[in-house]
Amino acid sequence: MTSGFRGVRDDLRRAAGAFGTEAATLWAVMPPDGLDSASGGSPGFDEALARLLGAIGERHTQLAAAIAGHGRKLREASKHYQAAEEGVGRMVDRIMDDGQPGAAPS
Repeated sequence: MTSGFRGVRDDLRRAAGAFGTEAATLWAVMPPDGLDSASGGSPGFDEALARLLGAIGERHTQLAAAIAGHGRKLREASKHYQAAEEGVGRMVDRIMDDGQPGAAPS
């Protein structure tokens, strides 16, 4: 295993975990439907306030989902780095094995 790949892969895993944790924390801060509407005394004001709080809740949910999505992308990138690292390792093993076609002469 090359230290460069391992460092990048490990950093990607840590970042993915941080994104996942932060997405869960953000999700828990507010209900998916937004905050409960308060009564302002006027039906028109109450309706406008309910729409505003609903929109804030919707944007909040979208932000938490976007953060979680970035965490998933980072985990996938980590998997790609691992697959590349393993592929390079197999290629080096084949090159170093004298019995394999195309191997370096000893």
